[in-house]
Amino acid sequence: MILANEQLEVMELMAITDKARKLLWGKSGNRCAICRVSLSVKKSDSLDETLIGEECHIISKSKQGPRYKEKENFNYDSYENLVLLCRNHHSLIDKQCETYTTELVRKIKRNHEKWVSEKLHDNKKKPTGIKRIEDNIPEVLAEIKDGKTLFGLIKGVMAHNFDYDEIRNDVEKEIIQEFNCCISETIDAWDLYEGSSYIDLHLMLDEKIKKLNDSRIMVFGENEMMYLTGGNSLEDTPWKVAHIKVVHSDNPEVVKM
Repeated sequence: MILANEQLEVMELMAITDKARKLLWGKSGNRCAICRVSLSVKKSDSLDETLIGEECHIISKSKQGPRYKEKENFNYDSYENLVLLCRNHHSLIDKQCETYTTELVRKIKRNHEKWVSEKLHDNKKKPTGIKRIEDNIPEVLAEIKDGKTLFGLIKGVMAHNFDYDEIRNDVEKEIIQEFNCCISETIDAWDLYEGSSYIDLHLMLDEKIKKLNDSRIMVFGENEMMYLTGGNSLEDTPWKVAHIKVVHSDNPEVVKM
């Protein structure tokens, strides 16, 4: 007989094996099972490829986790109990587990792996890149005056483009760097917050914007829908980006409304 604490120790020791991981990524074609976005991205020739996929449990091994069901002698970390998703859809299926039931997630996985096998088996992999659509490129950036507006701009984006005008002193340099780091961290972690906790992110971003404004620096931003091309995909994948720029209030580019 294994006692409860011993069971917990055994569970904690279990992990996804290399074999299960290779099967999952291979059969999934390196793509999210829902949106089919490529989960391996190379942003530039000077940077290595970055993996943005998440190996998600269909049945959680935590009693408080989504779709948990106690199963005797069941390997929760097996390939059969894993689905490969992007960060956004991992968060979606776990927060809406009443909709994304065990049966539905398994069906999504089966259909995706079938699609990979049928559509991509004989295709030659093309270089991965980003395509811009002229009509989607914002002509102007709107002023952002509060954290809630900024959060709405960066929530769910795949990346952000940050720009600034001249830095006039070390204080400005520190404030601008701190602001950009805050944006990057929010983009990476927003889906870890519950909806009711978004206000904490709004207030944090409010504070960063106020520090810039106190130094006579304004914040502007807009979204652009780009497309990820290449890889094994036959179709371009939507790639939402946030453009953010901070400029001094006396910059001639600023149009007073």
